[in-house]
This record gives sequence, C-alpha cells and structure tokens, in this order.
Amino acid sequence: MSGDSRLDGGSGLGREIGKLPDGRPDLHSFLERGRRFFGPAEEIAELEQELERANKEIVRLKNKLAEQIRQTHVDSLTDLLSRQGVKEVLKNRVGILSKRLATERRQKDFVAAVLFIDLDNFKLVNDTTGSHERGDALLKSFAEKMRVTFYDTFKRETDILGRLHGDEFVIVSLYTTPGETQKIAEKFREKIEQDAQFTFPHFSVTVSIGVVEIPISSGSDIESIIESALSLADGQMYNSKRTGGNCVTVYKKS
Repeated sequence: MSGDSRLDGGSGLGREIGKLPDGRPDLHSFLERGRRFFGPAEEIAELEQELERANKEIVRLKNKLAEQIRQTHVDSLTDLLSRQGVKEVLKNRVGILSKRLATERRQKDFVAAVLFIDLDNFKLVNDTTGSHERGDALLKSFAEKMRVTFYDTFKRETDILGRLHGDEFVIVSLYTTPGETQKIAEKFREKIEQDAQFTFPHFSVTVSIGVVEIPISSGSDIESIIESALSLADGQMYNSKRTGGNCVTVYKKS
C-alpha cells in the first residue's frame, strides 16, 4: 500500500499531496487542498462552536427535566418518594413482578404487602416548641430511620418507601411471604419506641401501623391489588390510632 493511500483512506485527498525538493510532504499544499474538501478553517471552527453550544443546551434541558421529575416524584423534605413517586415506581415494578410470576417453575405463596404508618403525638412536637422546624427535623430523622432499618438492618432493598403527606408514610413490598410483614412492622415499631431521638420530656413520638397482605399469583391484576391494599392499610392504621396508638393492626379478611 502506498503512503498516499494511507493518508487519505481512499478519499483522494492524500493523492494530491505534493513533495518538497528534499522529499518531505508539502503540508502547506495539503492544507490548501484540504479546504476544498472541508471548507475554510473558520467555518469548521464555527461549526464546532455551534455543536458545543447545542451539547450544552441538551445537558441543560436534561438537567431541567431531571429536576422536574425529582420535584414531582421525590418528597423535598425527607428525600423519600412522594405519593406520585410511589405510584410511578409501583407501575414500573408491577411489570417486572408479573414477568417473574409468569416464569416461576413452581407455584409458591407470595403476597403484596402495604404498611401504612402514622406518627403518634407528632402535633405535640410543633405545639410544644412553637415552631415547625423541630417537627420538620423529626420527620427527616424518621425518614432516615426508615431507610436504615428497612434497607440496611432488615435487608429489604426492594421495598418501596414513601411519604404521602404530613406525618403519614407508606412501605410497599411486592414480593414477600405471608405473615412476614406483620413481624417486620412490629420490629420497626419497637425500634421507634426505643429510639431516644423520638422521646421528649412529657411524651414520645411512636407509630401506628396498618398492615395488609394480599395474595398474588401469575395473572393477578397487581396494580389494582396494591390500590386496594393502600386503602385497606389506611383503615387499619386508624384502627391502631383508635386503640391508643403505638401498635400494629393487621387486616383480616372476613
């Protein structure tokens, strides 16, 4: 293969490069001929600047979209999922779970579970301090306690954690075994009860939890099941409140 051919890759530009008297390539001649192929250097530089500006604008728009999604799907105070965020994550997870159930080699007993959590005596935090800042700080601490307990201590990385509004929180598990969620809920209740950061001079912030487990199998309308479970778990949480709080109430199908 000739030297010219290697220079131009078959474009024809390399074949037009002349040589100086001492045998070296005539680079000035090469650049002059290059402008015939690619245009003046100023135009190339201008195009490169336009491309750089376009790339920066794409990055800016992507960041703006990501921030808009975050504002809609993530609770700004606690960094847990918002109500909308929980719904969106559920929608994505349901499709994955449906495929998993369809490919199970043998039928097992699985349930979708919801823990609906409300803080007991939370209003007293703001009332006794005269400021919402202490209440906000407690909500942040509680959210972090949820993350550490469920993800690190209980090793339930696939559970979906969210703050619905105020001092109401939710935990959704799409793939667990019957009876497990009640045990987990009771352990979490005890951890909150024993945590000094939720204890005040004249009262303690504890949790009322409503638990619902609904069997699922291949062909189940899982999205509808979760919607129903959320409503039922909310009702069980209020049953816990009515009995004095700081307890777990499990839905029993009549």
